Amino acid sequence: MADLERQSALMEIAQSDARRLLAEDPALESQRGRAVRLLLWLLDQDRAIRLISVG
Repeated sequence: MADLERQSALMEIAQSDARRLLAEDPALESQRGRAVRLLLWLLDQDRAIRLISVG
């Protein structure tokens, strides 16, 4: 069973972290940005990279 309270807190942290990364590196060109690109690609979510600039 999912712990909704814990999951909610983790989602808030992830969202905050993602927003900070995009604010600091919108093109995802830093070492961390490239790691995120690779992870998205590995998860077959590379289409999400194109949507990042949309917000």
